[in-house]
Amino acid sequence: MKNIESLLEKTLKEDITSESDAQAVCLLAGSRQMYEASGSSVYLDFFMHKMEQIVCGDGSIFVLRQKPEDRKMQCTGMGRELLWMYAYSGNEKYKKAADWEIVSVREQTRGLLQKYSGEDSMLLYLTQPFYMEYETKYHNKAEYKTIVELLSVAGRCMAAGEGAGWYLMALADVIGCMSMEIYEHYRFLEEILKKNVRRLIKDSDSLPKDEDHDLGILLGTAVLKACSQKNLNLEKYAQAGLSLIGERMNALDFVKRKKTVGLLMMAYAQFLRFGGGHVSA
Repeated sequence: MKNIESLLEKTLKEDITSESDAQAVCLLAGSRQMYEASGSSVYLDFFMHKMEQIVCGDGSIFVLRQKPEDRKMQCTGMGRELLWMYAYSGNEKYKKAADWEIVSVREQTRGLLQKYSGEDSMLLYLTQPFYMEYETKYHNKAEYKTIVELLSVAGRCMAAGEGAGWYLMALADVIGCMSMEIYEHYRFLEEILKKNVRRLIKDSDSLPKDEDHDLGILLGTAVLKACSQKNLNLEKYAQAGLSLIGERMNALDFVKRKKTVGLLMMAYAQFLRFGGGHVSA
């Protein structure tokens, strides 16, 4: 039996391809979160190498083949990774890239408010936590209301299946980036999170357990993140989150799931933080 962490490290050393830009961003986020959870230099080296390749000296994103002034409203979804690299390295190119990214995210958020679809849940995860983190750190929390409004709209038309999982992931991360000084907004989003987690956990036995469905992994990850932030009762929900992740990761074929290994890393990072690192494959 091989430890899942060793399989994740091995996968990072292979030629990983992504079917979409979103999966590529999840790979970056997952490697960064695994470094934070495990301390393994394998994840940090992978993350920093990729970020150095992607972000040019002027703050433009190489994969887009555009200079910042030409990017217009094309959002990369990499915002939180840019801010993490800026804090870690102090290199101004990452802050420049984040400054351009926030322009795109604000425009995209306005568009989503006008016409939101339940199919946009993953996009919420890639944009709104960054939006909230940027507002908290660099914009005096001036646009909290806009983010809260979008998440409220999204909650009313939340898609079934994996869409619900990505929505809860976005919600948990957004709350984690908020200042409790704006308590009304904080409490409002926390209540939405609790309501939806209670509903989905209650029906968790009926969630798909095969490797083609990620709702259980997404839900488990969001639950553990919310528990670590004290948005959910640790004693009541932590074990449910660990079980949702552990059961599904034990059953995964990592060769087939190579293209979505970013999500698996994000899930396993939360699993490790709660001392659940005994999953094997």
